[in-house]
Amino acid sequence: MKITFTPPKFLSKLLIKKKSKKGYSPKFKLRISPTLILSIVMIFCIVLAVLYIRHLAKEDSMLLQYREFYENQDEMLNQQPVLSATSALFVDADNKITHNYIVEIADTPETREQGLSGRDTLTQGHGMLFVFDSAMTDPFWMKDTLITLDMVFIDENNVIVDIAPNMQPCAENSECQKYTPTSAYKYVLEVNADESKYVSIGNRMEIKE
Repeated sequence: MKITFTPPKFLSKLLIKKKSKKGYSPKFKLRISPTLILSIVMIFCIVLAVLYIRHLAKEDSMLLQYREFYENQDEMLNQQPVLSATSALFVDADNKITHNYIVEIADTPETREQGLSGRDTLTQGHGMLFVFDSAMTDPFWMKDTLITLDMVFIDENNVIVDIAPNMQPCAENSECQKYTPTSAYKYVLEVNADESKYVSIGNRMEIKE
């Protein structure tokens, strides 16, 4: 294969000129071996292959990370207790409805321990109703809770005996605020802050399935 080219002036003195009948000419004839061209093409292909393999490896790594992430999410969801939802209706002494909350029922040790901890939002008009096996006077706290809540304490006769408004979230590694109700309770309703204003002490709760 022959290639003819005219070199720049500053290279003319460095290259051996080919003598012609009219004298020295700045044109040169180079011979490029087909083997050399093949080698260059092969090297180019190898470089492209390596880059493509690295790209695929990076994509596989990202896919693996996404897969592990979603598997961990599924595992966490599977570990969380399943809560049933129902309606908690409150009436006053005249049997007039004061408010109706859509509540999740936490009536096992696992669901009561989980509670609303870890949640950063709670739908307006919704809440969680803790159901205990018998009446108790233990204090309630906001461990691992991220939102401000109102607590409504209800006795074994389904009557509200105390209300704790604006219970603040408990930051990690800090002492949690505790509230001890004035009377024994068997149920505790947790709702968004300021949503306990619709009910009063003495109102009676009715659970609608």
